[in-house]
Amino acid sequence: SELPDEWTNRTLRPISGITLTPAFRGESLIRSEPIHLLFARDRGLRDGDWKIVSFKSEPWELYNVAEDRTELNDLATKHPELAATMIEKWTEKSF
Repeated sequence: SELPDEWTNRTLRPISGITLTPAFRGESLIRSEPIHLLFARDRGLRDGDWKIVSFKSEPWELYNVAEDRTELNDLATKHPELAATMIEKWTEKSF
């Protein structure tokens, strides 16, 4: 079949990941790498119970999602070393 004109010049990059099948079965996912997120100017990294996010390229926020599922308590100033380490991990992946 013919591809639309806007698709013919697109460059696809390979991505890596893990299967989500265990999660669909209600089992735990075992990851050796954190989950990197990027959507437009929104960025994020989930590593274990910790998550950093930056909406619209604003300053990073840090949450412990095991204790704060609704992400109401930004812990970036309370745990600056952890935030810096996670920001570095996100930056190393550099989408």
